[in-house]
Amino acid sequence: MTTELYHLTPDRHRRIGVILDHILTDIEAEDDPAFTPEQIDCLEKRFSELRELLPHAEAPDIDYFVHSILAGQRKIAAIWCSDDVRNSRPDLTDQQAWEVLEQVRDIHDAEWGISWTTLQTVADDMFPEPDEPGQTARQSERKAHETRNPPLHRRHWLPSR
Repeated sequence: MTTELYHLTPDRHRRIGVILDHILTDIEAEDDPAFTPEQIDCLEKRFSELRELLPHAEAPDIDYFVHSILAGQRKIAAIWCSDDVRNSRPDLTDQQAWEVLEQVRDIHDAEWGISWTTLQTVADDMFPEPDEPGQTARQSERKAHETRNPPLHRRHWLPSR
């Protein structure tokens, strides 16, 4: 039963909880129940156990659903996440890691695919590694941008001819 709950979609998970609540409410509200008081106590206990089990069931495995859907269409996919980017570049924020993944998706070459090297290279291109210890990727990116495009007060103007 646990494995079946593990593969429930979040929507079905919620609906099962709602159905259990409705059944229990209907049993409690019935004036002339078809059950003895002992049976009602037993049912209430079982419903309580089920209700406790549902919220604590593991979150559905998204990869399982994606791969199941693709398999039905005879397709496959490799799934990368922002944690994969942050494994090679822990200085990046979650948002920056997501931006790297989006860029990789947009530029990847089907001949070469996506690899750890691809993630690292794109991350380094988009967010240069910090030069100094403790420096964030955002600070390093700002420094690289300023090097390429110095503020007006730092530009050396050539005299006009």
